[in-house]
Amino acid sequence: MGTDGIFGLGAEYTDNCGDTGNNNCMSLLSFQLLTLMIIKPVPKFFQDIIIPLLKKMFRRCQGTKVDDFSPSEGHSRMHYLLREMQKPNAEDFRLSEFNEKIIQYGYLMLFAASFPLAPLLALIINIIDLRVDGKRLLWWNRRPIPFRDNDIGIWFHILRFMNVLGVISNAFLIAFTSEFGQSLTLAQKFLFVIGFE
Repeated sequence: MGTDGIFGLGAEYTDNCGDTGNNNCMSLLSFQLLTLMIIKPVPKFFQDIIIPLLKKMFRRCQGTKVDDFSPSEGHSRMHYLLREMQKPNAEDFRLSEFNEKIIQYGYLMLFAASFPLAPLLALIINIIDLRVDGKRLLWWNRRPIPFRDNDIGIWFHILRFMNVLGVISNAFLIAFTSEFGQSLTLAQKFLFVIGFE
């Protein structure tokens, strides 16, 4: 990287990960987390936003009438049940949404010490995702049949495991890879990890 630092931002933004006597790899971890959090939702947004819009534009270019329900008009030319039957089914909506949120929560919990802006980025992504999923459930896909669950099932145990693992991971990140931990001996680092937990 030289003396210009990461992306030419200056000498204070250098990353000496792996150099002799320097174990500071925090900036590389931060950059990888930023990349994962930005790139991970792109295929889902492409599938849920871009493809339906392209299909709609293609049907309009062909001259096919698109009979979507317009909230401003308050009515539709097609009967409600017929319109719902023609929509595609949202098959594994719950499973894919839980899976996506657990992975994102794992990034946040396991590496929060390396990238403190990750929760803000996750909030922005989730606000956009909330609007997209709302449109997907109400307008683009057939509405799912509701049923009642007592809890979130196995996902609760996965979240609890992520919380425990996140505390341990962040304690080791702070003790062994941050500037704070560079001045400590190995025994002091382990004492810090135990105290942090």
